[in-house]
Amino acid sequence: MIEAESGFFQGMFEFNQNQGQVIKLNFEASLLHCMLQFMYTGQATINSENLIDLLDLSHQYMLPKLKQAIETVLISNLSVETYLDTY
Repeated sequence: MIEAESGFFQGMFEFNQNQGQVIKLNFEASLLHCMLQFMYTGQATINSENLIDLLDLSHQYMLPKLKQAIETVLISNLSVETYLDTY
């Protein structure tokens, strides 16, 4: 399931580059939870507090469906106030 959703994990499992090695995922546990929740259910809690970090995570781990979901939330909530809060 994980490799079907992520080009990063697909490449890792396909070529066994890291077989037997521990891979450190450099994101907070809450973001990784959102990522896994989305990969397995197609849903995740995306809000202004985790939006940018999740977007970064979706890019780094090659998760186009999650990235699209984040972009949809970002566009639907875009205003001067939310822009200033986000950045």
